[in-house]
Amino acid sequence: MRAIHAVGSGEAIFGPAVARRVLDLFSGRSAPTTVPFPQLTAREREVLDLVARAGSNGDFARQLHLSDKTVRNHISNILSKLQVADRAHAIVRAREAGLGRAPAAKAPTTPPHEGGVPGPARVQTPLRHP
Repeated sequence: MRAIHAVGSGEAIFGPAVARRVLDLFSGRSAPTTVPFPQLTAREREVLDLVARAGSNGDFARQLHLSDKTVRNHISNILSKLQVADRAHAIVRAREAGLGRAPAAKAPTTPPHEGGVPGPARVQTPLRHP
């Protein structure tokens, strides 16, 4: 009855787990991070992340130093564990979970010059003759 009266008067009622997370959030403590798709192995998550970025199995195999067959096996296991029919559905699920985002690209630099500090990359444009 107390909860009904409290909610009726504009108060919020939380269970202990939610209350702890709210307190952690406002106190500056970070809540434990959850790993997307805990049913996948770390390697399967890595493969799924690459699949969500787009590319071929051969590209993934070269990047991960695996055989094409091993990558195909990982993808087959991923589809089974995520209970999706095909690669496209796996990509949708992965992107919704935050996978498939390319790491931030670094600005290219030239080798260090005098003083040992790298300078900005220089782009050479071809000369055009009229």
